[in-house]
Amino acid sequence: MYNGVVWDKRQKSSSLIIIAALLMLVILSAAILLCRWIDRVRDADRLREKELLEVAFHGLQAEFSTAFQEIFLTYRPLGGTPDEAAIKSHRIEMSIQWQNNARHPQLVKTLSLGLIGSKNSPSYHRFQADEKIFKPLK
Repeated sequence: MYNGVVWDKRQKSSSLIIIAALLMLVILSAAILLCRWIDRVRDADRLREKELLEVAFHGLQAEFSTAFQEIFLTYRPLGGTPDEAAIKSHRIEMSIQWQNNARHPQLVKTLSLGLIGSKNSPSYHRFQADEKIFKPLK
């Protein structure tokens, strides 16, 4: 009888060891699968963030490009050989048009123009928005 009890204990401890080993294998397999799943989720999240960043960048680029096109379309030279008064009036008209019609008028805080005079000497003028005139820079 004593042998039976010892055998029974050995059998129980062997069964427990086998069950523990199987349980460890299941836990190890679950951990490996979880790590792989986390890696895939992380990669998918990085890809999504990269795509969102690219979309945002292209949107910003389009907005910036549109704003500059508005500037170039508004501030265009006066054709022909106009006199000084016509040039002055055209510059003021362009600046007022910009301030009234631009989608982002705050992009152009100040406007300075360089002009070549009748004696081929350059002169520089800055638009004063509050007075709606161009004043020569010194």
